[in-house]
Order: sequence, then structure tokens, then C-alpha cells
Amino acid sequence: MRFLLAMWVLAVGVLSCAAAEPPAKTDRFGDPLPSGALMRLGTLRGAATIASFGVAADGSVVTVDNEGGLSFWSRESDSPEAAVRLPVKVPVEWNGFVRSCVSPDAKRVACCTAEAVIVFEQRGEKPAVEIATFKLTEVESLAFAADGGGLVAVTREGVQKTVHVCDVRTDTTLELAGKFNYIRQAEFSTDGRRVVVNTHDELVLFDTATGKEQVRWAPEAVKLSQIALNAVGDTVAAFVYEPEKEEYTGVRFFDAKTGKPRAGMTGTSTGSWVTFAPDGKTVLVGDNQGVRWWDPIAGKVLRRFEGAGSGLTRFNPDGKLLVGTTGRVLFRWNAKTGEPLFGDVHSGGHFDRITALGVSADGTRYATGGGSQVKVWDARTGKPLATSPCEYLWPQNLEFAPDGKSLFGPGLGSVVQWDTVTGKEIRSFTVDPKEPRQHMTIGLLVANDGKTVTAVTRGRSLGMESSVLATWDAKSGARLATKSLNAFEWNARRYCINFSPGAQFASLHGDVFPTALGPTKGLLPPRTLGPGFDAGAFSGDGGRIAFTFIDTDDPPGTMRGAVYSTATGVKLTDLPAGSGGRVALNADGSVLAAAGRTELTFWDANTGKLLARYKAPAIDPRDTVYSLSFAEVIRFTPDGTKLMTGHADTTALVWPAPPRPAK
Repeated sequence: MRFLLAMWVLAVGVLSCAAAEPPAKTDRFGDPLPSGALMRLGTLRGAATIASFGVAADGSVVTVDNEGGLSFWSRESDSPEAAVRLPVKVPVEWNGFVRSCVSPDAKRVACCTAEAVIVFEQRGEKPAVEIATFKLTEVESLAFAADGGGLVAVTREGVQKTVHVCDVRTDTTLELAGKFNYIRQAEFSTDGRRVVVNTHDELVLFDTATGKEQVRWAPEAVKLSQIALNAVGDTVAAFVYEPEKEEYTGVRFFDAKTGKPRAGMTGTSTGSWVTFAPDGKTVLVGDNQGVRWWDPIAGKVLRRFEGAGSGLTRFNPDGKLLVGTTGRVLFRWNAKTGEPLFGDVHSGGHFDRITALGVSADGTRYATGGGSQVKVWDARTGKPLATSPCEYLWPQNLEFAPDGKSLFGPGLGSVVQWDTVTGKEIRSFTVDPKEPRQHMTIGLLVANDGKTVTAVTRGRSLGMESSVLATWDAKSGARLATKSLNAFEWNARRYCINFSPGAQFASLHGDVFPTALGPTKGLLPPRTLGPGFDAGAFSGDGGRIAFTFIDTDDPPGTMRGAVYSTATGVKLTDLPAGSGGRVALNADGSVLAAAGRTELTFWDANTGKLLARYKAPAIDPRDTVYSLSFAEVIRFTPDGTKLMTGHADTTALVWPAPPRPAK
């Protein structure tokens, strides 16, 4: 089975103040770099935008992206063939988004338009053909039956949700009895005879032949975050949330008819999703660290699959191959051994978008954070040196020790220090246990002399938000200072607070303020940049801070930068349109780098003069909707000669930076 796929080439190149373009370069996997880029950290192989996928009998995989683009992945290849767009039209206001779903056997794909749900089928080498149309609008979710013969669609009318069972063979639709205010999940049982609906509070089971409700129950003391029904239909596995504890507490098993806990079946304390294996007795439990094949009767792990998963994980028909995705990367493992099919690709990059960057003081090591991992890279070769598990990675949340031998990053309401050679945890810096339990670190700084670590954490307890500012001795981990903060005032957009060197100043919401005084003592005039904008980017010496903002007189989709004195809040430079998106300042604040939607530009921060311009790599347009930037995060090297950009495609790029302007 194979799709007829069309190919296209997106030209990327440097638009620079220099005359000739540099020769084309490739990354260490042999794939081309954007023109002008020096290095890629990670790999694009195995990476794609994946909304849904199916696995064919021969182990090949078909994926669909958010624009209705189908890609074919041969079992022998680590990369897909070029995508072919399905012939569906969507309203302009959808921004190109097409809600789609691939059948488990990879033979069919359903796509939503403004007026209907259309089902296509692949027949040999010919383009996919339309085989069914269902007049459904305002569709919120789609799910195929195991054999592709049925389709569950959830539609919205006002605040109410309705579940429809669509028969692909007869082109008919059956509306299930009842309306819902909220549906977290709606899908077929393995045999296709029932549809299970998860409302978070209740589980409801319907007969697909009559549309009538068969079972309804609510579990005691927990909410159903995600559920799976076994093949026989007598057991439900659920990843649950305990409101009283205000936390997710792992996987549990319930009687499908009564909702009572299943005796003799042991759950797990971790995980974020669960699905039954083909035997109907064991389950796959996954989270951002990987997948575990769990035997609930024996209460033990049968096999581990390193990586990550979004909950969409499937075996091929013969059970020899396990396929999963984060929505950014396709994973394929040998089901018998747990080993990835493409080991170099699997270990050579991240599994999700890059959201944090770090550079050692001597510039010999880079750090990237994405999804569930932190990686340390050799800055000369671009090869990974160490990998560590991590949580809640945000910009400026990765900091090397001055000697480069260790790396600091966020934990669950703590700061974690890792060895940059082994990737092993050295120690964890925790807040005072007298404070409310913290679950996220939103700001982090290691002092230039390496003696102290400062962080802002965030927590929630008994329905109340809390924040803590803490400082530790970097060598011993001892707490030196703890200060409870006003969580409302310190509520950072994108969960990111930036510190100046020494943590004398901090920035969030488009303002800068003395850390000791807090956000209410901002130095910038009220509404200078407007509410809700990101934290500013400090220069390496802390003397300047740059922000990016929208000027309504500029062309749509562009932003511009502004540079201020950190200590006084006085504006130093207004930069032209196109100087925004995501911004960074070099060590002395003389050069501003701006990653916009389509370009990477460098500017003289004193005069506003353009110093260099590079064309950005092509990206999914939806990744720029909120940031107006092709990059998730950008950061200068300490010497100012290079700039790193982290991307939604799971990689980071290293670019040359222009020399500092003459004073």
C-alpha cells in the first residue's frame, strides 16, 4: 500500500548585507541546513506534524497533519515521503486547519469541512478517493472503528455536544441518545459494537446498533482524564485525577458495567494515558518519558519503550511493531525488544518542540530542552553528549555552571542539577517544606560566580495559587532565602520570568522591576507595551532589556523591538518593523537579534541599523499564530558571535551573529 505523493521544494536562503551566499551546508545526518545556518542540533528525520496515524499490515504508516496532508512512511525509512494534500476546502477563519483522523489500518482518512465530514480511501497507487460524506458541522472530534467501517463524530451546538455514529459502508448516520455539556473522549470498543463516552465525571456506554445508552457510572473520588475499554468490554482502564489531592494519580481499573474498582488488577502511580494491548489483558501506559507495557494482574512492567507518546499508540496487525507519536515525532519500536527501529534518529534529537536553550560560559557546550528531555551537545561537532529527563521547560530555564561541568534546569517546583557528561542528577534544590507544595519552576538563574541559584516556583493547594522566590547555595543545596510571593502578581505569561545577572531585576508581562520589590513596582510607563506580552530579554551584562511588541501601523504579522535601560526604564532605542517576534540581546546590549515569522534579523541596538538578515526555515503556520516568530526561543552565545534558535520541529539551529558595531 502506498500513497501517490507530490513533492515540492521550499527555497530558503540568506538575504545578507554581504554579496555572495555561502555554499549549502548539511547537518550531521546529511540533511540540508537553512542557508546561512552553521549547525543543526537534532534531526528532522522522524519529525513531522502528526494529528493522527494508521499502521498497515506491512508495518508502513500513514500520517495526516493539521492541514489535511497525508504522508507515507515505509517500514524501512526513517523519514516520510513528501505530503500530498487532500482535496478539502475549509473557511479562511480556520487558518488552514483541517480536523482529520486516519483509520487504524491506514486505509481511510476522515476530514472535516465547514459543511460535512468526508471520508477518503486509498486504492493501490492511485490518489485517495472520496467514499462517504456525512452532513455534520461544528465537529470537535473524530475516531474510526478498528476496521475503518465506522466513525464516531462529536459535534457542538451552543454548549451541548452530540455523538454520532457514521457507517462508512452505507453512508448513514445514527445520533446517540442524550446530550452532553462536555465530552473528553468518544470512541469505539474494539469489536465496534459499542461507543464509550468519557465526560470526565462519568463514563457512558452506548449500543452502536440502536444508539441507546447501556451503562452510565461515575467513579468514586476521582475524575476520568483518559480511558480505554478492553476487547471483551468488561474492563475499563483509566488515567485518573483526584480533586482532593489536586493531582493526577496514575492508572486504575474499573468494572465496565458498575464502575467499581477491579479486584486483582494493579494500576500504576505514573503515566498520562493508557490503552489496552491486543491481548485485551495487558495495557500500554505512557507519558512524556516513554511507554511501559504493564501487566495489571502481575503488577509489573513487561517491557519499556524509550521515547514519549501522546496516547495515540498502536501495534501493527502481527503485533511485531509498536508505533506512537508526540504529534511532532513518529516513534517505531520493535515490540518484542522495545528497541527503536531507527536508533540513531531516536537518540539524536528531541521528541517535541524546543522551548529552552543554554550555552556554557566558554561556548564549548550547548543545551536544549524540549518535551521531556534536556540534551547537552558538543558545540564543535553538534553531537549529543548527555540526555536528562526534565519537566516544564521554558525560555531561559537552562543554565550551565561557570565551569560547564553541570547544568541547572527546572524540576517539579524545584531546580535540578545534572552532570553534563553522564546526564545524571547531582542534586535537587527544593523550596521550604513549610511553603505550599510547588509544581512548576517559572524562572531560574545561576549566579555568574556559580555560588548561588535563584528561582521562582509556582504551586496550587486547596484551590489557591502560590509562588515562592528562593535562593540556594549551589554547592551544598542549602536554602539561603525563601520569600512567599503574591501569586496573582507573579503570574507569568508562558510561565516565564527572566532575571538579570545577579537577580537584581526581573521581567514578566512586558515590564521590568527590582526583584525584591515585585511586579507592582515596574519601571516602564503603564501600558507601554500592552498587557500580556512576554518577559523581556536582558543583555548579558544586565544593563539593557529588550521587548517585542505590535505596532498597529505596521503590516500584519510583524512586530518590532524596543530597548530600555534596565535600571531606569528609560527607552534607549525604537527599532523598525520586522525587528520583533522573539528577541535577544548580546552581552553588552549593542546587538539585538529578532526572530520574526519569516526572517532572522540582527540590528544595531543603538542606531536601529540592520546588520544582517537570514531567511527563516519553513514552518507550520500555526506555530506562529501567537508568537509571530519562526522560533520558540532564541539565545546568544556569551561571546556574541553566534545565536541559537529553538524550533517547534524538535531541532535547534546555530547562526553566525554579526560583529558588535563600532562605538
